[in-house]
Amino acid sequence: RRALAVSPVRDRVVVTGHVADDVVGALLRSCAVMVYPSLYEGFGLPVLEAMAAGSPVVTSAVSSLPEAAGGAAILVDPYDVASIAAGITEAIARRDELIAAGYARAAGRSWLDVGRETLDAYRCVEGDPSVLRAPLGPMPDLDLAAADDVEPAVRERDVDDRE
Repeated sequence: RRALAVSPVRDRVVVTGHVADDVVGALLRSCAVMVYPSLYEGFGLPVLEAMAAGSPVVTSAVSSLPEAAGGAAILVDPYDVASIAAGITEAIARRDELIAAGYARAAGRSWLDVGRETLDAYRCVEGDPSVLRAPLGPMPDLDLAAADDVEPAVRERDVDDRE
């Protein structure tokens, strides 16, 4: 927020905080670009929601987001401010193209798809890798009790790799 306060574009940036569900669609339909530089994402539903609303999307090139975007968004490095800024500039320049591609991508997805993918993920964790689309090799033994330790370790590794 301090950087935004001194930014020359501060009057054009809206930081909303929590937004009620009944307002989200109107915001997505009226924004120039929906920017979602998430570091960790499950199924990429915010990206698909923005596409379905007709918003061009800039999102992270990490986690599930490239697959969720399906080539209909600008992918950026979420750790790199210059990459995000360049993505916003590109999305504005390609606005009509991205809106059309986003509509097509969102139309090709359904809650049934999401439900199937969620069920497949649970089956995979249970040890049934046959539900995966691409062979990943044998399933590792997962210690779900230690799952809380995984995210901080990944975050530390990612930070260390960037230094």
